[in-house]
This record gives sequence, structure tokens and C-alpha cells, in this order.
Amino acid sequence: MTQLVAEEQEALKDLISSCCPGLTRPDSSSDSTATPSAAGPITVTSAWCNTVGQAITYDLRQWYADICHVAPNVCDREGYLRRLMIPPYALRCPAFPRSLGRFRRLQQVDISYSTAPGTLADVAEVVGGLAQLEQLHLRGIGLKGPLSCEVVQQSRSLQSLSLSDNNQLSGTLPACWFESQSLQELQLAGLSGLKGPLPVVEGTSSDTSGSGTASDTRGTGRRLLSLANSVNSVHGSPQKRLLDEGLTPHHIRMLQAGPSGRYPTARAHTRALKAGSAVTSPCGFGQLMYINLAGVIGDAEQGLTGPLPSTLGLCKDLLYLDLSGHALSGALPPLPEQLQYVNLSSNALSDVLPDFAGSPELQYLDLSYNRFRGSISDLTVLQNLDWLDLSDNELSGALPPMPLTVRWVDLSNNQLTGDVDMNQQGVVKPGSEAELMLVLLNLSHNKLSGTLPVSLAVAPHLSFLDLSFNQLLGDLNTFSSALKPTNQMLQVNLSFNRLVGGVPEQMQLLAALRPVMVTMSDGITPVHR
Repeated sequence: MTQLVAEEQEALKDLISSCCPGLTRPDSSSDSTATPSAAGPITVTSAWCNTVGQAITYDLRQWYADICHVAPNVCDREGYLRRLMIPPYALRCPAFPRSLGRFRRLQQVDISYSTAPGTLADVAEVVGGLAQLEQLHLRGIGLKGPLSCEVVQQSRSLQSLSLSDNNQLSGTLPACWFESQSLQELQLAGLSGLKGPLPVVEGTSSDTSGSGTASDTRGTGRRLLSLANSVNSVHGSPQKRLLDEGLTPHHIRMLQAGPSGRYPTARAHTRALKAGSAVTSPCGFGQLMYINLAGVIGDAEQGLTGPLPSTLGLCKDLLYLDLSGHALSGALPPLPEQLQYVNLSSNALSDVLPDFAGSPELQYLDLSYNRFRGSISDLTVLQNLDWLDLSDNELSGALPPMPLTVRWVDLSNNQLTGDVDMNQQGVVKPGSEAELMLVLLNLSHNKLSGTLPVSLAVAPHLSFLDLSFNQLLGDLNTFSSALKPTNQMLQVNLSFNRLVGGVPEQMQLLAALRPVMVTMSDGITPVHR
């Protein structure tokens, strides 16, 4: 079996000696989990330290005395540690452990939610020499100080960096975090001290002179630059000009520069072209695929401010974006084509919503608690959509057609009008084998009218329905007669509408089969078991 090489075994012992205070020999007469301190308090040693740490330090006969045999840690065939993952709360280091820098072939490090305080400069000093390091997860370890650039600048192979829940990291976010040529995943969620404008990276370039790829890219860059400049300098229809040049409607949306309807002059492209370099997409978030900068909801102070990058749609690699809980403002630009997860809730974004047809891979879309206005476009193109939350905005118009796949829909606290019909203009066809997957529908606090549609009663998975504070008319007889014993309905809130009559017998029978709550006109719940 592979054994950890001697020099790294010593490095691991130094790590344990520093970060497992109170560790004692197994044959010690004192309690191995609590050592009285001369200062008074008892030092509590973690379970990991008392088992793995103790074996490594004092009892090499145990199989877990070799970290190579303790999953999920991994060593290579020569006995060098490649992956080091310590359980949460296992270590209590007085400072960020310098011994980590002695594992020269490490690719993955995760000591999240242990205690290892220090600054990002301290971290960079330790891990900067790990030439093969790809993943560094340091969530909630007690880091403090400014969000300086040393880690992302010195770790040239780093692909995933997680510093979430280090509440003493503070200040503005430098653009260097988005300029790394290797970093694909960035997690800085839950940093209450993160303030200031959201940095925007206009574009990057790399010298690939002499290659066919560089020539092709420079040609594409010149062509887009020429098109962008020409359509800004002439009257008529820029869209038609771009379509004539062979660009798709999605690419045209990506070139648009916001509500002005003008096109960018691509300054980053110009600089790169003059230098004879290959041009990369001027995406506002660099090469990142996964971005989690979620703020602290309810924080009295503003977090990140300013607009989203107008070139967001050009982030061709971006799959996951969470910038919720900040004070971002301005319009929402077109989203990237491959984007799957978007959470921009609890900001101050405004203007009309973009057309989501250019992002058909969306699965999760949360834009709640903003100031968006206008109507919602047809969402049936989003055939993978599972979660839709546009609540607490200023949206108006009719309910949009939605795909069959969506399970969670919250459009509450808007100004939507029209009727409530989940047939979605023929999307759900009578007799079709396809069925609506909807589990939760919250349309409360709008201006919806008409009668309660049968389509909601026959939705086979619908469990939570809230249509309160609208202008619905009629009674529940037709709706309740369509209910079946196999229906999954658990909670129905129809209060504060203009409905007449009581709860029909069919709905009362449903309550006899399972716990169900039906709330009627005045907020009182006559059926509740």
C-alpha cells in the first residue's frame, strides 16, 4: 500500500502539533479530550485530532496513522499527498499553518470551518509555492484583512477558490479576482465587510502570435469591432446590418450596450489588436464559470454597488452567478447563453427584464426583491427551468407562458393582471402525456382576476397554492369538482379576493385524506386538519 513519504509525514506531524492543542498520548492518565490549562479554561480537542491526529503523532501501528489511507485524502503512487481534506471544526491553529506549504504536490486543500486565522497575504505566502494547487477551500477559518490579490496572482494553477464565511475579510473587491487566467470558481459568499463597486473586467488578451488560432481570433475581433463602430455611425437598423453580416440574434443581443440601443466600441479589442495579440471575449467576469458573491441578507450596510457589466452576455463560460444581497443597481443586461443558475435577489436592479430566450439552459432564476418593471416575456423556451422567483418587483401585464418543467413559481407582490390559467396558451394540451411539474405557485398580492381555473386543480404535483390578495371572482365548485384523491394539494390560500360561497364538499373530503389547509375570504381557515 502507498505510504506518505517521510518528509510529508513530518510536515503533517507539525500541522497536528500546531493545530490540535491538548493532544496527549493514548496511555496518558489524563482525559484525552480535555486538558486543564494553567490559565483556567479547558482545551477541547476535536474527534479528528483524537483519532487520526493521535495515531499519526503517537501510534503508527493504526491503519489511519497514514493520511494516504484516510478518505477522502489522496496520495500519488510515490507517496506524495495530492488531496488534503480535514473535517470541519477539526483544527484550532493559532495562525494559518505554514506546514501546508511543505506538501509540494498538493492539488486540493480543504480545511473549511476549522480555525486558521491570518490574512490573504499569509495564505499566499504558504500556498504560493504549491505549483500544482488547483482547489483551495478555506471557508470560515477566521481570515481577516483586505481582499488583496496575492493568492490569485501567485497561484497560477488555481481553478477553485472558496473564502466564504470569513466575516473579517473586508473592503472593496479588486479587479484582479476576475482577471486570473486559471480561476474558474470563486466563492466569497457571506462576507459582510465586502463593500464598494463591483469591479468590471472589460477584456483580456494573450499573445499567441504565429498561430492560426490567433489569426482567426484577430480577424473575428476586427470584424466585430468594424461592425460595432459602423452601426454606431449610421442611421437605420443596426440589427439588420448585423444580421446581413451573418450574426445570430443572440450575438446581436450580446453586442447591445443597454437601453440606449447603441453598440460598444470595444476599446479592449482595439488595444489588443494594436498590440498584435489574440482577442478574448470582453466578459465582465473574466474566465470564471462559477461565481458566488452572495451578500448577507438584512445587513444594514450596503454591500457591492454599481451596475452589472454590460458585456455579461459575453461570458461564454459562466454557468453559475450569485450576487444576491447587495446594492447593485441599473438594468439587467442579456444573460450568457450557457448560464444555468442566476440569483440576483435583494438588490436595487431596475428597468425592464431582458428577453431570456438567449439563455435556454437556465434552471434557476431568482430576481426577487428588486425594482424591475414591465411585462415578463414568454418563458417556454427555458425547457430546463426548475425555479422561478420574480417576487417583490413592479412587474405588470399578464402571466407569462411557462415550461412544463418548472416546479417553483413565485410572482407575488407585483402588479400582474389578467386571469390565472396554467394551460399556458396550449403548452399543456388536453390528453397529452406531458404534465405540469408545478409544486408551488405563489401569485399573491397582484391584480389578477377571473375565476379559479380547473388547470390548477388537475396539476398532479401542485402542493402549495397562494392566490390571496387578488381580484378573483366566482365560487370554488368547478375547481373542487376537478380535484382527485391523487392530488397532492396541501395548502390553498384564496383569502382577500371576491370569491363567494364556502368550501365545497369535495375539498372537505380531500382534507379527510391528508393534512390540508384552505384559507378563504377573510383569512380564516375553515378547513384545517
